[in-house]
Amino acid sequence: MSTFKPVPRSCRSAHCSRFAATPSRLTRMPRAGLQSATFDPQAMRGSLRTFGNGGFFSITGFYWNKTLRTYRAFVTDPRRTVVLRYERRSVIVSPGEPEAFVRELVVTN
Repeated sequence: MSTFKPVPRSCRSAHCSRFAATPSRLTRMPRAGLQSATFDPQAMRGSLRTFGNGGFFSITGFYWNKTLRTYRAFVTDPRRTVVLRYERRSVIVSPGEPEAFVRELVVTN
């Protein structure tokens, strides 16, 4: 018997939102309220998993570390992490080209 794990397949942009796509659903991260987006390959260092998948094909779920406090992760490559900071939450994603991802957010935000 095997277990299905939702692996982030892609991170794509739309006019007003960011999406993290998994096989089972599309998670929307609106640009409204986005305070910053930074490429930080060390963002997950020292993190503790509070709920989710810890690395079998992906790192997804809720995590905690001293810098970000509680955050949500949609990560397939921890070396390409981008931190999206909102007023009340933080989200970490790992797009294929993190620098271009951040540049696009800064230009269109």
